Amino acid sequence: LVVTDEGLVTFGQQGQRLARRALTGIRSAEYAPTVTSLAVALGREVLLLDARTLRTTARVFAGRGPFAGASWSPDGRWLLVSWPAADQWVFVQVRGGRRVIAFSNIGRQFDGSIPRIAGWCCAR
Repeated sequence: LVVTDEGLVTFGQQGQRLARRALTGIRSAEYAPTVTSLAVALGREVLLLDARTLRTTARVFAGRGPFAGASWSPDGRWLLVSWPAADQWVFVQVRGGRRVIAFSNIGRQFDGSIPRIAGWCCAR
């Protein structure tokens, strides 16, 4: 997976281009643990894309202000979305139901700035 200013490009094992999708404002893109979906945080929304075709399959979250990133839980049921404009980390359940759980004042817990999400720890 390659993220450029113009969008996304996926490549196969032999280096051949598989799919291309024009999208601007991408802040993060990450494959689901099953590698069938791709979470993309861009602008004011987080999208799920089909990993093979890069077509949108769902809009899982939207809000005011840009999102800084999205990271999958190890089991692929949740996305952790970093939302600096709201000073929140938002957990969005994307499989096995629909729930949204927000944790506020993240910046205060980390000396005034929201850290970049690098991934989840510890699969159960």
